[in-house]
This record gives sequence, C-alpha cells and structure tokens, in this order.
Amino acid sequence: MPNFGAIHTARGDINNIRNTLLEGQQHQTSLMFILKEIVQNADDCKATRLGIAWSGGLPEAEHPLLRSPAILAVNDGPFSKRDAKSIRAIGLSSKENDSSAVGKFGLGLKTVFLICEAFFYLTGPHADKGVEPGSILNLWFTENEDDVPASEWDKLDFTKSDQAKLQAERQRIGLADGFTLWVPLRCREHCQRGGHTAPIIENYPGDGNHRFLEEFQGDLAKELANLLPLLKHVQTVDLY
Repeated sequence: MPNFGAIHTARGDINNIRNTLLEGQQHQTSLMFILKEIVQNADDCKATRLGIAWSGGLPEAEHPLLRSPAILAVNDGPFSKRDAKSIRAIGLSSKENDSSAVGKFGLGLKTVFLICEAFFYLTGPHADKGVEPGSILNLWFTENEDDVPASEWDKLDFTKSDQAKLQAERQRIGLADGFTLWVPLRCREHCQRGGHTAPIIENYPGDGNHRFLEEFQGDLAKELANLLPLLKHVQTVDLY
C-alpha cells in the first residue's frame, strides 16, 4: 500500500498562522507588543546589542514592499545554517531543546505578520559560511496557482541591488551591521490578489496611519528599557 505525506499548501500555512496570531492576547497590534517579540528573538539569538529604527521606506527599491514605511531591527547575534532553515518553518523553533531559548526564529518572530505581508532579512557578518546573505519570507509564495491568487510581487526576489539599498539605509540611520530584519508595514496595495484585498491580518498600518510613528516618538524607549532586566543576553537596546 503506498505511503503518502500530508498535503502542504500556502493557504493552509496562512490560515494556521492567522488563527494562532489571533488567539488570546495575540490579537494586539500595538507596536510595543511586536517589538517585545523582536527583543526576545534577539535575546534568544544570544545577541548583546539590538538597534530598532523607523524607516520611511526605500523609494528606489525594485521590490514594491520595500518602498513602504518599515520597522528595521539589527542585532549582533550569530546566524547558522540551522537558523536559516528554522526562520522559514512556520511555528517551529530551531532550538526546541535549548532551555535558554524561548523562541529563536520560531513563532515569536512570526508575530510581525500582524503588521506585514512578508519580511526581509540580511544574515549579517556573523552568519555561517554558505548561508544566503539575504532573503524574503513570503507565506503567499506557491508554485500552485490554484492554491492562492497571485499578486504582482509574490515571485520577486530580494535582489542584491535591494539588499545594498537596505544596507545603505541601515548605515544612514546609524545602525551597526548584524542580522537585519526589515518589516514593511502592510498597505492595502500589498494585498491585492485576484481582484480582491486578501491580507494575512486585516490591519494596514502602512496606509497613512501614523500611530506607530507616534509610538516611536513617545515613551517607547522607556518601555524597552524596562525589558532589559528580564533578558539574559541583550545588554543594550538603541532606538532610532
């Protein structure tokens, strides 16, 4: 009798992560709620320093998602081949048996999908040899056209030219080099699929909503400072 594996679809992954993010307290979409997960991720990676910045976007970028306002986070932690695999695993962690790691690149980092349709990352100077220097995690990507309707950006790469533009923005802001996370704030135009608006989460902070920027200009630094005594590795969080 033949042995078949489970059917794995982009639509299924999206529904699973949507349901998980909307359970209990995870329906919150405040900036601080999401930044706590980014801080925890940096601590799990054994980073000692983390920089978080607001960017207005990269207007000259080839990839349309990079042109919208974004949250930029850089930490000095290492990045292994195992990490490269786990960052693409939905709801899983590469350090399930490591008691010092709460989530690593597991579901905690995936909370950014509350505010974005996809995220970009650069692995930084502390990455293992052979690891791709940059990539994009897009839950909608599929080879099966019947699975989910396609958008204009689904199969676009994170090109070397765009990676260089992101690096230049990081340097302009004053962030040190390291593992770099770029979270483009969701806009309605990011979610056009088959003539309909189909977001992961019905939340569009990139569409002229200045609430996140106001949080950056408010008490965010004080709130982040209150997290430091709770962390094992991160000693400094810089806000730009």
